[in-house]
Amino acid sequence: MHLGVLATAWHAVSTGTMFTVYYKPRTSPAEFIVPFDQYMESVKNNHSIGMRFKMRFEGEEAPEQRFTGTIVGNGESDPNRWPSSKWRSLKELLVRVMSPILPKSLLHGSGLQRMRKQTC
Repeated sequence: MHLGVLATAWHAVSTGTMFTVYYKPRTSPAEFIVPFDQYMESVKNNHSIGMRFKMRFEGEEAPEQRFTGTIVGNGESDPNRWPSSKWRSLKELLVRVMSPILPKSLLHGSGLQRMRKQTC
């Protein structure tokens, strides 16, 4: 993505004016653009403390890793820059890695735990 496009979008958001996004998924797919219907469905979910989840993550170590975890906290994403925002920051405790590459004995014996913040 070109910096000029990001600067234009940032200026529009900062000043409360409209801007247009041209999205061409076949030529330049972007993982951070979410379809409107998918977003509307996601805001119906009540992410409460104690809720269990499964998550897929693509990283440098492996083509795909799967995590399970529990939501242990939530709060505002950035109350200074985005006051009264509907976006929430979830704190998660990732309790297990499920990877097709790692042998089962390593998965069950590792006891891997991580804390991760996710904005949704």
